[in-house]
Amino acid sequence: MIGLLTFVLLHSGALRVLNPLVHRYRLARSRFPLVRRRRSNSFQILLYHRIDEGDDPFLPSTPTRLFRRQMEYLAENATVCSLEDAVEGLLRGDLPEDVVVITFDDGYRDNYVNAFPILTGLSLTATIFLSTGCIGSRQILWHDRVFRAFNRTNVTSLEDFGPQRESYFLGTPDETVECREEILNLLKGLPEEDRTLWIDRLIERLAVEDSREVPDLMMNWAEVREMHRSGISFGSHTVTHPILSTLSAERVKDEITQSKAAIEQELRAPVTTFAYPNGRRGDFTEQTKELLRQTGYACAVTTLFGANGGESEVPDLMELKRDPVWSKTHHEFATRLAFYKFAS
Repeated sequence: MIGLLTFVLLHSGALRVLNPLVHRYRLARSRFPLVRRRRSNSFQILLYHRIDEGDDPFLPSTPTRLFRRQMEYLAENATVCSLEDAVEGLLRGDLPEDVVVITFDDGYRDNYVNAFPILTGLSLTATIFLSTGCIGSRQILWHDRVFRAFNRTNVTSLEDFGPQRESYFLGTPDETVECREEILNLLKGLPEEDRTLWIDRLIERLAVEDSREVPDLMMNWAEVREMHRSGISFGSHTVTHPILSTLSAERVKDEITQSKAAIEQELRAPVTTFAYPNGRRGDFTEQTKELLRQTGYACAVTTLFGANGGESEVPDLMELKRDPVWSKTHHEFATRLAFYKFAS
């Protein structure tokens, strides 16, 4: 039913009529009237990770064919710009009303192989946040070790696992995906040493070969430089993708300064944008934000819901809102894009 409704909205032309209203008005939630006029223009930030045709529930990604349709819609219906340009427009007060920023996290090579040709073919830009410890190497991020372990395991249960000694069932694909998400959430809250210890134990308990190194999963620096020359912007996503709120201030500073320095050295260009790993409310602190300012970052993105701007005051640039893209069709994508802006 939802799919049919979104199809009708897009193909009947109704969405073209609604979009200008969405750009000018927003939902006021508990305040009366329930719809309020925006005091200034706002912009949306979209979040992608992998772009490929894998269609594997254990190695999540956006199918390339769907990504192309989404980008075609944005090329026709939005003003797409880099995160740096969107923030500068917001600060100057001349931000267009339909701005969308496309972002990718981590630095997967399929961003270069699959997404990059689509973006350049449509004259679109994007901002890619790199976890620099894996760029140009065979090393993979810690959460990819977890993804790949669940993808390969044949065990049907996980008993007495984690600090709380929980038990999990993996008898069906749905149960395995649910277990993976619960384990990931558990690991995200642990200190670094404990997290590594429990990932090692997880690999052992799932009875799979460990994947600490995988060729061509991540981009190399030559590919990063090529994309940068073609107008793709790059920001920092730390060195090793830790949850920053679980680290000491010294370790946070190392992660954000070393990743920034690595990208700047390779691109010979300043890096002023940052993406918090995981990016939820408890994953960063006020101290984290202050360290980012001191290190020379102009803004940072979260995974908190909503658009940025729309009121007379400038939003907290170290806490910009960003929406993960999970729509299964391009017409659902278009409808959600409008609804998310209206609701934020």
